[in-house]
Amino acid sequence: MCRIFAILVALALPTSTSAIAAAHVAAPSRRPPPSMLAAADDRWAAAREAGERTSQRTDLLARSLLAARACSLAFVPPSAIRYEPYAKGLRCVAQIEDPATLSGATVLETAAGEVVLACRGSASFKNFGTTTDIGPEPLLANPMARVHRGFQRASEGMWPLLRPHLPATGGRLLVTGHSLGGGTATLLALKCEAAGLTPELITVAGPRLGDAAFASHYRERCGEAVHLVHERDEVLTSNTKLWDDLGFAHVGRVARRGCVRLARFGRAL
Repeated sequence: MCRIFAILVALALPTSTSAIAAAHVAAPSRRPPPSMLAAADDRWAAAREAGERTSQRTDLLARSLLAARACSLAFVPPSAIRYEPYAKGLRCVAQIEDPATLSGATVLETAAGEVVLACRGSASFKNFGTTTDIGPEPLLANPMARVHRGFQRASEGMWPLLRPHLPATGGRLLVTGHSLGGGTATLLALKCEAAGLTPELITVAGPRLGDAAFASHYRERCGEAVHLVHERDEVLTSNTKLWDDLGFAHVGRVARRGCVRLARFGRAL
């Protein structure tokens, strides 16, 4: 589970206030020339854009932390979750496991009422059999797209067990997963969308699991997704050539910048 937090992206926040300070110019005693006004407007626009980028990075960091906490808790039995340090503000709604593939997932709820679906990473030899069952095979919902066979079969077995514990049609939820769980989470996000839900996908050390047609299919239905990736993750780097040869692509954008150690996040939480 340490890989979950080693993968987190600490997005660098702008620390310089020079752009903002430059926008707050003191009013002169007489009207400045148009060129000076235009320059001040440009500086203000730049400061505003910098503030928006800072807000976006802060939001992504907060969402990434929530995803990583949920991924860690997905390995823990339901009766023990409340005793875990990362469970603060989270309640276990349900935990399921597909009997055919032993792929699991946990449904959590935040103090604010947000539902988080966290798919567990590999926890047994059976799970490793799922990850190595690559295929690929046609996506059931779109035969023109090709996808990892093991992940698709696992998600098909997990979905009927999960659906009763998820929000009704129209609900929003965070869908996340670590490693193998990143693969099943991606396919389950599509299931959520087809059921009338609005999934937000953030994978942690997750694989590429389908071709370009699959990535396009996902984006058309679910929109933005984020993949948190540690550049020194040997599990991911060892599979890069295989994914390239298969033509597999991530469905969302990859966040790689500045990873932080587990101990730092433990103090932050």
